[in-house]
This record gives sequence, C-alpha cells and structure tokens, in this order.
Amino acid sequence: MSQIDVITVVNNGLALLVIVLGFSIIWRAYQGARRNDSRAMLLLAIGLLFITVIPSIIEMLLPIFARFVTPASPAIDYTTIASRASEATGIGILLYSLHSK
Repeated sequence: MSQIDVITVVNNGLALLVIVLGFSIIWRAYQGARRNDSRAMLLLAIGLLFITVIPSIIEMLLPIFARFVTPASPAIDYTTIASRASEATGIGILLYSLHSK
C-alpha cells in the first residue's frame, strides 16, 4: 500500500466516524424537536446536518464522481468549494435557529 492509499483510507475512515457521530447528534436534536414541537430545534438539526454530515459525504464521494465526469479536472477544488458551501449554509441555518421564535 502506498502512502497516498493509507492517507485516503484514514481520511475516509475519519469521515465515516464524523458521519456516524453527526447523525447521532442530529437524531437526538430531531427527537427533541418532535417532542417539544420546536422549530428552532429542528433548524438546529438541519444546520448540524449541513455542517457535519454533508461535507464529509462530499469529501468522500465527489472526487470519485469527478473522475468519471471530467478526468483531467482538479476534483479537490470542487470538493473544497462544495463542502465549504455546505458548512456556510449550515452555519447560516444555525444562526437563524438561534434567532427564530
């Protein structure tokens, strides 16, 4: 196994860990939103989804699909932009949930 393969395996393993832990936190927030009929808590869960789970999925899957679409394109640039856009969206939703009534 080359060094790049080891780095990829470790990176994907950590991404899977973030996805699992993120979903567990999101699930608890969703349950709290349903139990208390809280729109703010639901928005919190959605914001956490955009901050934790979606960027990890993007970082794992987008480079794979980018190779099939445009083999010569730098997939890392698209991955970074897409994951940062997801994180910014999530932070915006979190901010909105803190100020909603």
